[in-house]
Amino acid sequence: MKTTQLRRYEIQPGAMDAFVEWFSGPLVTARTAHGFHPESAFVDSRENLFFWVVSHEGAEDEFLAAEKIYEESAERALAFESYPGTITAKQASIVRPIPV
Repeated sequence: MKTTQLRRYEIQPGAMDAFVEWFSGPLVTARTAHGFHPESAFVDSRENLFFWVVSHEGAEDEFLAAEKIYEESAERALAFESYPGTITAKQASIVRPIPV
């Protein structure tokens, strides 16, 4: 069993390339070091939105516990040393797949 989270960020106009570069490098490296698996990521250039899906093995409470450890980690702190400061708003939701 795995738990999946959908994350949505509003990005400052003109800053998407800098954000994507940071996301693809330092942030993904820090997340994967804590057992998270980036599943996919999407950019809406018209609205300056960035979406990504991240999962972690285990139930929701295990995901949230791992996220708390990640948020307090040295790896995350190191990743945020190079954060370009481009997110203006964010939303994160635990989601589940449905058949289509």
